[in-house]
Amino acid sequence: MFLKKKLNAGKSVMGTMLSLVYNPDVARVFAEAGLDYFIVDCEHGAYTFREINSLVSVSKNAGTAVLVRIPQVDRAYVQVLLDIGVEGFMIPGVKSAETMRETVRLAKYPPMGERGIGGGIVTDFQNVNLPEWIEERNGEVFIMAQIEHRKAVEDIDAILGVTGVDAVVFGPRDLSVDLGVTGQVNHPKIFECYEKVYESADRLGVTKGFFTGGDASELKWGIERGARVLLWAGDATALMGFISAGVKTARSFPGYKT
Repeated sequence: MFLKKKLNAGKSVMGTMLSLVYNPDVARVFAEAGLDYFIVDCEHGAYTFREINSLVSVSKNAGTAVLVRIPQVDRAYVQVLLDIGVEGFMIPGVKSAETMRETVRLAKYPPMGERGIGGGIVTDFQNVNLPEWIEERNGEVFIMAQIEHRKAVEDIDAILGVTGVDAVVFGPRDLSVDLGVTGQVNHPKIFECYEKVYESADRLGVTKGFFTGGDASELKWGIERGARVLLWAGDATALMGFISAGVKTARSFPGYKT
């Protein structure tokens, strides 16, 4: 387990979103590029448990952490994904503290929650001291709330006050829609919400996250305000950006025929 060890040591972590590529060796590419983690997007992407299992297996050797953005909080997602080795979850569209309490209940072993105890792949095929192992796993599971609605901002103290919530990040596009400034992800109304959420996170000891799908320099705003869980772009965005820039460059040269 990598992510919370780095955060607990006071470090920042940099990650990206995986929504298109399903070759598990992408984990090695991400690690070589310097990323600390990536999020498998099961809200908008079509990944199977088997594909995520393969991603996790490669990631463990590469030294990158794997989180999953799950489309809904239920045992079918939380139990299986944790058992195959993901380090935790991004919970999208959070609107209430109840959502986070349910996530913690399903993700943590007793006495913190009600996660079922398995063996085999769950313990990396090792014999373990079960009480110690359970305590360690409970401490390593990472849970991050994604704030995408005005209601969540209004109730942010209750949401971030749930024991077991480790971090908070934003969904700027959905938030822009809910605030009536659709697509204007840099609108002042968006940043007013960010500031309110960050104030709550500071009071409650929750790690602050910041996401941008654009230029990485936009991360500066969050970093200056103490955000340490940094999320930038995604696999499709990176491919499109790099390839389109190369195509544009080639077509700009004299002699290129169209």
